Amino acid sequence: MRDDAVSFGLPEGETGNILAMINFGESMEIFTENSTFKMLSPDTLDPQRNHHEMPWVYTKTSDFGASNPLVANTVLLANDFLRQIFSEQDPKRIDIINKVSDIRNVLLECLIYLQSYSNELDKEIQKFERNKHIMNGKSHAYFPQVKNIDGFTTGFLIAAKRCIQETSVMVNMFIPLKTKHGRIDFLLKEIESEHADAKELIEVLREKLPMCYHIFSLRNAQEHASTTENPLLITNFNIENGNELLPPKWGIKGSASNIIHLEANIILQFLITFFEEVFLTCVINILPKFPVHNITFNESPDEKMPIRYSLYLSLPDGLHDMNH
Repeated sequence: MRDDAVSFGLPEGETGNILAMINFGESMEIFTENSTFKMLSPDTLDPQRNHHEMPWVYTKTSDFGASNPLVANTVLLANDFLRQIFSEQDPKRIDIINKVSDIRNVLLECLIYLQSYSNELDKEIQKFERNKHIMNGKSHAYFPQVKNIDGFTTGFLIAAKRCIQETSVMVNMFIPLKTKHGRIDFLLKEIESEHADAKELIEVLREKLPMCYHIFSLRNAQEHASTTENPLLITNFNIENGNELLPPKWGIKGSASNIIHLEANIILQFLITFFEEVFLTCVINILPKFPVHNITFNESPDEKMPIRYSLYLSLPDGLHDMNH
């Protein structure tokens, strides 16, 4: 049992092919196009080896698989890069891929909050459209409201802020820092002063700093709404010009308000790009000058596994000839 070669079959009701497997040290994740499974070894479950018949076990952990861009461009992207730099059992590779897994998880939290909110938004709009010409006296028969809009805002912004923090902490796994920074401004300041040669990373952090500030400001204004002079103001549906429906908005008091689902989607797209670019520039910083490396952007990624970047390590042609 425990020392036999491991095999894995999809549980009943699951379809598709196994597209990727990643070793996380004490566990393994298996990816189909639309699902993710976690597998635990007998040695993880029973490290003292008290039970010879201890089997491998697995469980489905997510309805998002390799075809989801947030999965493809976090753990699958990182795995493709790291396995070319570190050995499979290298503790550094395992530490980094586990941190990337944390980032993947908070990104999926953002996505789930956004999907749930968008579904509720669509239902309310459709119900309003069906009833907008029906009046009860001088009142509309139905006025839409997104239920628990404050709960969505809290959950989404907490996860968005944490994604930035986790990505900032990940940098410490590539570059030795005095402390693990959860704030990108503190991270940037130390790298600029202590690691000025990490030019690509510094450029990315400088470019992303304003949007990170904005996300932190939204969350802080919402978290401290009762004590700050500039709280996050959230308005549910409104009606203009008699029957023109205005979707819910949010905005810090004294600043412009934005349509919630549109800005939340912009934030989510920013976060995945933020992770990608920080990860790639961290990798660049540890790659040796030899062999030659090349990072390319995939213009048309595979829909089943839409990884946007690829790393190629190769010897120059002349050295290939010498080896023959």
